[in-house]
Amino acid sequence: MHWSSLHVRHLLISWTALFIVLCLVFWFFIRQTEDILVEDTRNLARSKLELVLWLVREAPDRPGAAAGPAGLDPAVLPDWAAAMGKHLEARITFISNGLVLADSEVPGPETAGIEDHAGRPEVVAALAEGF
Repeated sequence: MHWSSLHVRHLLISWTALFIVLCLVFWFFIRQTEDILVEDTRNLARSKLELVLWLVREAPDRPGAAAGPAGLDPAVLPDWAAAMGKHLEARITFISNGLVLADSEVPGPETAGIEDHAGRPEVVAALAEGF
């Protein structure tokens, strides 16, 4: 069977068109999937943060229970942050006026050596959003 140049040309144009369409579909699918994953990740992070906030404010064994309703008990905060971080599989950091009070990934005494967090973008954004 002899292929004429017209048939070959038609076949190449068809394959090229199919390739372009598949690339566009793939690109659209990736963009949609990326947007969905980013939104789901943000929602999961927000829900974990809201859970930690609720536990700090309302749970009977919260770190603020010993200090009364006015504040958190700094003596138990590092251990509590470490336990919460382990259970939520997330890093939990308590910051007040830029000073790190407790961090789930840094042992209690070592938090004194952590730099001021007041200017960090995530801290500024959290304060702007009410966290």
